[in-house]
Amino acid sequence: MLITFSMSKSAIKVIVAAAHGFCVTSAAIRYCSARHIELFISDDAAAFVSLFAPTAIGDARRTALKVREKQFRAALDPKKTVVVAKAIVAAKIKAEGHQREVKEAFLAGLQRTKTAEDARHMEAQAAQVWWRQWSEFRMRFAGASVPADWHSWPARYIGRRQGRLGELAAQFTARGAVHPMQAMLNFATAIVTARLTRAIIAMGMDPCFGFLHDGRKPGRLSLV
Repeated sequence: MLITFSMSKSAIKVIVAAAHGFCVTSAAIRYCSARHIELFISDDAAAFVSLFAPTAIGDARRTALKVREKQFRAALDPKKTVVVAKAIVAAKIKAEGHQREVKEAFLAGLQRTKTAEDARHMEAQAAQVWWRQWSEFRMRFAGASVPADWHSWPARYIGRRQGRLGELAAQFTARGAVHPMQAMLNFATAIVTARLTRAIIAMGMDPCFGFLHDGRKPGRLSLV
């Protein structure tokens, strides 16, 4: 079991628990919640869940229900879905730190999109440019020597055959990292996903009903 503590001035801020099995008592959860300590627990999919409250108390106030009602109405309305999807991608492109002309070109192309699928394609194009900047990145290791290819960025996705025994055709996936940089990225992404889930729920929305990604896949946090 791996438990990581992030401490500042002797105060615990974050607890990350990654293992195949362990126990967390309700008293420990209450303690973390009362002291605003983030508790992340890994699951069997190498992702993380974030505990945001000691108990699951439903907020049935009218004002709280209105938030989800607006979300569901927008998710069922193709026009509103496109508007929200484009807003999400626009924010992402602006945050990626592209050169001015590149950013403006992507944002202009995004404004011309007509569907959420088109917005996803624009997001993917911008992401390819963003990931490409790491192609020459070099990582240093302390201590024992490591394989030479560990020092360079191999790419975000891994090409491997699918299926339990590799019986299906090869696809590109970010899962099952084979390189330290990919593993660190997957770990960080899982933590961010858990934090976003908690924030979305705290704002009164449902993390499963998204706009850029739809909620048709069971168990996926599409809005996150």
